[in-house]
Amino acid sequence: MIAGDTGQIMVYEKTDEPKKPFAYVATWPNEDPKKEKKYSELLLSIMASRIKCIALSSNDDTLVFSTENNQLMKVNVNLEKSSESSIKYEYLIYPFHSKAITGLDVCIKKHLVATCSADKTVRIWNYGGQTPKLEICETFQEEANSVAFHPSGYHIVVGFTDKIRMMNVFSEKKLSTFKEILIKSCREIQFSNGGHLFACTNSDIIQVYNFYTGENLPTMIFHEHESKVRCISWAEDDSYFASAGWDGKIYVWNIKSNTKPEYSFESKGTNFTSVAKMPHHNTLYAVSSDRMIRELSYKVKEDKNDASVAAHISTDKKETEFPIEAREVLRFDANPTKFSQVVLLNGGRGMIVGTADESRPGMIMIFRPDMERAC
Repeated sequence: MIAGDTGQIMVYEKTDEPKKPFAYVATWPNEDPKKEKKYSELLLSIMASRIKCIALSSNDDTLVFSTENNQLMKVNVNLEKSSESSIKYEYLIYPFHSKAITGLDVCIKKHLVATCSADKTVRIWNYGGQTPKLEICETFQEEANSVAFHPSGYHIVVGFTDKIRMMNVFSEKKLSTFKEILIKSCREIQFSNGGHLFACTNSDIIQVYNFYTGENLPTMIFHEHESKVRCISWAEDDSYFASAGWDGKIYVWNIKSNTKPEYSFESKGTNFTSVAKMPHHNTLYAVSSDRMIRELSYKVKEDKNDASVAAHISTDKKETEFPIEAREVLRFDANPTKFSQVVLLNGGRGMIVGTADESRPGMIMIFRPDMERAC
């Protein structure tokens, strides 16, 4: 068997002729006599790519191969009847993203995960059964940069290169857009825990929308970052959210008062890539380009006269007055590992950190609350 550049496999049979030791038998895949639309789309996808590796099972009845666009395929074969038209390509498990995954979110109330990719697809996965299952796969004209799952599991918000789309997730295995927002190349979208609000980035600005009305009030526009906002994390009661950016700054915002951030932390020359808030604690965890995990603690102080908050923060060679007092509690140096994402387990029982080293495959590391690595 010989695998070609166009997703085709050619089958040759051994002969007894010295001058022609192998005779051509067939080329796979065969055309589908039923002309099924889904199978035709599958063939177009596979035949537009190169087969990188093939393997035949020990009993010669199944051929498995991988493609250059990151798919695993199988073919049920009968070598004695290899020219039969019934031979078809199938996904070994289900179709994977063919390019980098640019956004991911987990539904709170259902066993569902939403992903989007540079391959211009948005997918809904179900991990509730014995094996994960691809429920929905929709292809769009534009690349998707970010995705957020509504807590109910019935809606998603996706940031494309040209706009943000609010979509319904239907049981008929499809996504349906019901509203569009003209924000280009939104890299981060996060639903509040109650699902009534969602925050999205617009370069160095954060805009919070009412999910049910689609409104973005002037009081729900937050701008203090000096560079692109990279990540957002909501407090458990949805009254606050934290943001971190490529300007090396982390802010905590009160959605009822957006004049100034409630808390600020700065690390010059650092690009923050992800931030997570500890449930029921005034604690943040942040990962950054300098290969550090930082634990930041802040404290709200109430004024006895007007109940307004007042505090003080000290940073490197700089002092600024803000409503919340904060300090860096812990700094974990992971050199030479570079961190990209951080997520806290329910109740703060542990922390999951993703890595992004160019010289090695991505890894997931799990830490206990005391920052001791579990695995």
